[in-house]
Amino acid sequence: MKKRLYSIVFMFVLTFVFAAVVSAVKVHNEERIQINQQVKLQRVILKVLGVPVDEKAPNRVVIQAFERRVKAIEVKQQTLYVGYGEGDKQITGYAFPVAVRVSGGRFMVW
Repeated sequence: MKKRLYSIVFMFVLTFVFAAVVSAVKVHNEERIQINQQVKLQRVILKVLGVPVDEKAPNRVVIQAFERRVKAIEVKQQTLYVGYGEGDKQITGYAFPVAVRVSGGRFMVW
């Protein structure tokens, strides 16, 4: 009986320790995760708008290009991205997400 109880307690403690470690890593990296998600979205929008950005460009370059060439506008609770030419105010394109329902969740198409 004690051996069985020891096994159960040991597994509980081991699970708790590993869950705590995973949670700590997530909390520690949460800001980086959000920035990477934002940059991923910005890369997609820049690509859709035809703004040339190297695929291996650092995040800082992508963010700067996005801030220089794209403006986000809210229209009926939907975000519309307007692309501008280099150094001018001429509109070069529009990008907006199109939500498509698929089994198991929501799929975004640009």
